[in-house]
Amino acid sequence: MSRRSTPARTARRGITDRSAGRGTTARTVGRSAPDRTARRGTPDRSARRRDSRIARLSSIAMVVLSGAACESFQPEWVETLSLRPDSLHISIGETASFEAIPLSERGDELLDRAARTEWTLTGGSVASLDAQGATGQVTATALGSARVTARLGRGEVRGNVYVQPSGLDRIAIVPDRIEIAPGQRPRVEAQLFDASGALLSPEGFRISWKFVDTSIGFVGTPIGPSADLLGRRTGTTELRLIVGDRSTGIPFIVR
Repeated sequence: MSRRSTPARTARRGITDRSAGRGTTARTVGRSAPDRTARRGTPDRSARRRDSRIARLSSIAMVVLSGAACESFQPEWVETLSLRPDSLHISIGETASFEAIPLSERGDELLDRAARTEWTLTGGSVASLDAQGATGQVTATALGSARVTARLGRGEVRGNVYVQPSGLDRIAIVPDRIEIAPGQRPRVEAQLFDASGALLSPEGFRISWKFVDTSIGFVGTPIGPSADLLGRRTGTTELRLIVGDRSTGIPFIVR
């Protein structure tokens, strides 16, 4: 009997073993569930890391752009001033104005700063100054000259005021043409006329002379109602006469 019972026990052990095998398989499947959950969670962590990197890069980009914007809006200092016009020629009782133009280091006009321009006048017996922001208004009170100074920031500029007699209408040079040899020294005279054609005295007028090409002609006395000239080399140029804000010229030929 004990020999017959052995196969039964063996069969039962086989069943037990198969059950055990299935149980083992079930338990193995049961243990693998957390592993699948972990694997499903892995893309979530990668997405969070990717979002974090994008956020950091966005922050860096914002900082760089903000710095660039700050640099582009840095204020410009007034480095120099320009005066328009650079001089005034007026008669007693007349009024004229200077305009101050603030300039940056690059030469750009900074017109929004001009309102803070400071003005001073040297020669108060000749003219008076009424300064309002970018404008310096001058009124002539006597014959002579004065100087106006404008200051703003690092810039400073000066302009001259010449007060001359009234009534000047036309100017001329006598003679009206010069033709000489090299080394010769002719003399010229300025003539001033009023509106009726009558000659005016040159007294009180600022009169000056200059050559367009100074290699051909030379002015020995550039200021005054007359000028001594010199022919330097052969050629043709023009002699200019300037009286106040008027000018005229004649041909100057050296053969």
